[in-house]
Amino acid sequence: MEEEKINLIDYIRVIIKRKKLILCFLLAGLVIGGSIVFLLPKTYKAEAYLKVGSEESPSNLAMKVNAGFFGSCPGIKATSLKTGFVKIEASSENPDKAKKNLENISKLILERENQKIKAKKKYLENSIEKLNKKIEFLLYRKNEVAPLELKVFNIQEQIDNIQPTKIVKEPVVVSKKEANLIFNLFSGGLLGIFLGMFLSFIKEWWEKNKKEL
Repeated sequence: MEEEKINLIDYIRVIIKRKKLILCFLLAGLVIGGSIVFLLPKTYKAEAYLKVGSEESPSNLAMKVNAGFFGSCPGIKATSLKTGFVKIEASSENPDKAKKNLENISKLILERENQKIKAKKKYLENSIEKLNKKIEFLLYRKNEVAPLELKVFNIQEQIDNIQPTKIVKEPVVVSKKEANLIFNLFSGGLLGIFLGMFLSFIKEWWEKNKKEL
C-alpha cells in the first residue's frame, strides 16, 4: 500500500511538473476539434414517401432501392414501414442535388412499377378475352357457361383491385447535418490530455534514464 501511494504521488508530481505541456496539448486538441466542425461540409437530407401498390411489398421495394436495382445513386437509402409505405432518403452536400437524386429515383420506381402493372393487366385482359370466346362458343351450343363466367368475374376483380405505387409525399429537403461542436471539443480535449500526459511520462522517463542508455 505504501509503494502504491508513493507511485501515485510520483505520477501526480510528473503531471504537475509537465502541466504546461499537457495544457498545450489540451488547447491543441480543442482547436483541432473545433476546427473540424467548420471545415467539414454540411450534409443535407431529402426524403419522400411512397405508398406501395398491390403488386409489390414494402420490404421488397426497399431492398431493391438499397441494392441499386433502380440505379446506383450515392446517399440513397430506403426504409420499409409497417403501414405499407416506403420512406426514401437522399443525402448530399448540395440540397438541390439531394432533392434531384430523390426525384430521379422516385420517378424510376414509378415507371418500373407501372410497367409491371401494365403487363399484368394485359395478361389478365387477354385471359378474359379467351374466356369470353369460349363462353360465346358454348352459348352457341347451348352448354353451361356459369363456371367460365365466374372465372371472368374473378379475373376482372383482380384487375380492379390492382393498385399502383404512388408518391404520397413529394421529395423535399428536410434537414441538414453538421458536426457536433460540443462532442468534437470534448473528444479533442480528451485526446489532447491523454497525449500530453503520455508524452510527459515519456519525457520524464527519458530524462531520468538517458545517462544509463
